[in-house]
Amino acid sequence: MHRMMKKALMLCALFVYTSLAMAAGVLSKADTDGIFAMKLAEWEDNAPKYAQPNWKMKLKKVDTGTKLMAYDAKTGIWLSIQPVFNDAQSAPASLIVASYYQTGSLQVPFADVKQEIEADAAKDLGAGYTVSANFEQETAQLEAIKLTITKLAP
Repeated sequence: MHRMMKKALMLCALFVYTSLAMAAGVLSKADTDGIFAMKLAEWEDNAPKYAQPNWKMKLKKVDTGTKLMAYDAKTGIWLSIQPVFNDAQSAPASLIVASYYQTGSLQVPFADVKQEIEADAAKDLGAGYTVSANFEQETAQLEAIKLTITKLAP
């Protein structure tokens, strides 16, 4: 029973961290809807507004749309939000929301929770979106869980 409880607690912590951007109010369903309604220039103008006031924020300019990166000193976690635009006149093709952690800090193998993470995020967003979760080893010291969100055609 102790082992099952420990695994349940680790899963809860992973879900909290993975969906931290949504759970902490950084990126709500309304925000997601709003980002998918923007064109590239609108995102470039509004990207800084998506960071919490007490977080360290950094913008990384890329051709497909600026990546907003924010650091929460309380949790030690970096988050990023990046809409991916194919051109300046269209809404984003997808939205990537990522959480970055020190290597080794995720105590549950990603493969064990991938489907649950995707289902949890899809539930938060509703039927109008698909969500794919991926684990990436960014550097020797940094790993990430990235959610790729795609809006379904009406």
